[in-house]
Amino acid sequence: MSGSVGALTASASYESGEAVEAKIAGYEIDAAVALAGPVANVRFSGRPSSFSDGAESDLQIAQAAAGSIALLKSGQSLPGAGNEELELPRDVLRQANDILAVILQNCEELVDEHWAEIDRVAKVLMHRDLITASELDQLIAETPS
Repeated sequence: MSGSVGALTASASYESGEAVEAKIAGYEIDAAVALAGPVANVRFSGRPSSFSDGAESDLQIAQAAAGSIALLKSGQSLPGAGNEELELPRDVLRQANDILAVILQNCEELVDEHWAEIDRVAKVLMHRDLITASELDQLIAETPS
């Protein structure tokens, strides 16, 4: 994966350890959700993604989340409540890139593990704009024939 976490946009707070852990878990989910589409696209197309094929904003979301995680893990607070950019210190930047690599690897493993379900949902969505939650549950629960 190309790119690095250079700038971060986040909201702030000073929080207890438990709240920080919850926030870290939320950022991990945000990053994984942002990367899931591009990872699935790579799996589907069979060609590597440079994140220059429409997934730049997904990568930016994942980078910001990884930067937030790195800041929180290093004991620093997140920037103010505005949408200001923050240049990360070199050590935090390295940690953020490592975090992003782990999240990406986990996302790739999840997409591979659940590819049959993803493929079923995608095939239905190629012909319909929306599906209901119960239809989604049914598609996911189906066993391959």
